[in-house]
Amino acid sequence: MKGIDISNLNGSVDINSVKNSGYGFVISKITEGTTFVDRYGSTNVANTKKAGLIAGAYHFARFRTKDKAINEANFFKQNCPSNVDFVCLDFEQQEAAGDMTEACLAFLNIAATIAPAVIYCNPNYINSYLNSSITKYPLWIANYGVSSPKVPIWGRYAIWQYSESGRVSGVSGQVDLNQSGDDFYRVSNKGGATVTTSTAVASNSVKELQNQLNSLINAALVVDGINGPKTVAAVKKFQGIMGLTQDGIAGPKTLAAISQIRSYPVVGINYPKYEYATRWIQWRVGASIDGIFGNGTAEAVKNFQSGVNKAHGEKLAVDGIVGKETWRCMFKY
Repeated sequence: MKGIDISNLNGSVDINSVKNSGYGFVISKITEGTTFVDRYGSTNVANTKKAGLIAGAYHFARFRTKDKAINEANFFKQNCPSNVDFVCLDFEQQEAAGDMTEACLAFLNIAATIAPAVIYCNPNYINSYLNSSITKYPLWIANYGVSSPKVPIWGRYAIWQYSESGRVSGVSGQVDLNQSGDDFYRVSNKGGATVTTSTAVASNSVKELQNQLNSLINAALVVDGINGPKTVAAVKKFQGIMGLTQDGIAGPKTLAAISQIRSYPVVGINYPKYEYATRWIQWRVGASIDGIFGNGTAEAVKNFQSGVNKAHGEKLAVDGIVGKETWRCMFKY
């Protein structure tokens, strides 16, 4: 799933335009240090929730000690909207010195009483200031200009910020771009621990899973955070489409399939192979599902493109290639 993070530097943001551009989550700055409150933060969270997107909220750290981290956490908690889906500690301050793990954990332990918590950091800061105790909380990694991020200590990530110079409709100027990872779907309400989706999974994780299944396979689930029989059945249906073992558990492969589809890759005969995305496309256009984008799939995509143009006045190129606009129409109609 794609997402953006925003702050006062982005000014007023049109969240509905962000949503229509295919983004599924927005992380809004709320506070910095113990004095600064982002004047757009609460409004951005409210508009994100209103648009039906996943809403994150972050605090930019200035602390150097555990005591100051606690003060900043309480300041963040005082100003953070209570209905956010997850919260983040943005740990990249120039004030950092020595091993900052204890201070970061002190902040995150308080922040996690608001919503599931993650820590934002880059590889250099992880290596310089953190130890393995911090992996109690999932990671939002910042790493630009690479095909996959470096992830010291954790070895996996919840969110990857892969660009600081993106362009997205609804946002003036440049904006940070993010991509969800496996742990994005596995964040727990209990102190930041991660668990595989089962009957013990945290409510927020199940709600996100239910939202995904409703969008991807028209599961018609009530988004209640309860991993009941209907949710398990929907997971099994999705797994069947993906060619995975149908056990009803949203483990790493199932979550990777969701993530690949939500990355909206360009898919076609002469393009890189994306098996999960191809399987979903084949299911969506009524082609034979085998994960191979061949001539039959291309013809089915052409029929979809032509049909959408005629029925809805779209202007898709009838080329059998699933690019940005065809992806948009596949979810819209």
